[in-house]
Amino acid sequence: MSRSVDPLVVGRVIGDVIDMFVPSVDMAVLYTSRQVSNGCQMKPSATSEPPGIRVTDKNGGANNFFTLIMTDPDAPSPSEPSLREWVHWIVTDIPGQSLHTSPVIKRSVAGQGSNKRAREPVSSSAKQPNAERNKKRPATESSSTDKPAPEIGSKAEQDTVKASTTGKEVVPYVGPCPPIGIHRYIFALFKQPSGQPLLVTPPPMRNNFNTRSFAVEHGLGLPVAATYFNAAKEPGSRRR
Repeated sequence: MSRSVDPLVVGRVIGDVIDMFVPSVDMAVLYTSRQVSNGCQMKPSATSEPPGIRVTDKNGGANNFFTLIMTDPDAPSPSEPSLREWVHWIVTDIPGQSLHTSPVIKRSVAGQGSNKRAREPVSSSAKQPNAERNKKRPATESSSTDKPAPEIGSKAEQDTVKASTTGKEVVPYVGPCPPIGIHRYIFALFKQPSGQPLLVTPPPMRNNFNTRSFAVEHGLGLPVAATYFNAAKEPGSRRR
């Protein structure tokens, strides 16, 4: 990504989600073969699976670890973002100089069942109980956009996390599914303190997450890289 933060200022990413920072790491977010660029338009159907993440830390090497946070500050509506921020993904322990052309996290479904995938809610009633680390998480079947998100870390699907060279998924990925308006989907990358693995308890809810508070709580400081794309509900999309 470009080291300039100007597009992040224009897109109000700096202000709504993160504070002004000086980029010091190169990060690329890739959905299939398309790389996210600041303010680009992406279809929800093209972003339903976790993207590949490429982190190049030219100053610190592979001994540094990073945390990636993806949120939507426009939920449920850009004009009334009462659920700001809605967290879509948290991955920790991503090493510096990691070159991933496939998703950071590989998934495998454990067992059978009809558990449904989390979706962005349309009201503040979308709440989730506390989730413990390393528990099974939701299957990836689609659900209606107005159904509340299931528990973070609930049963039916287990994480199959690649070796420590790829990072650890703390909050399972949920692709964009904006119910109304054009939403911003922001990726903020933080350098972990002391180059050590980060101990994180998943947030109790996806809605009303706060990237700044999370960073302060875990001693992450300011971001070292960030990018974002826009997405809107696709015409003719069906409800299930």
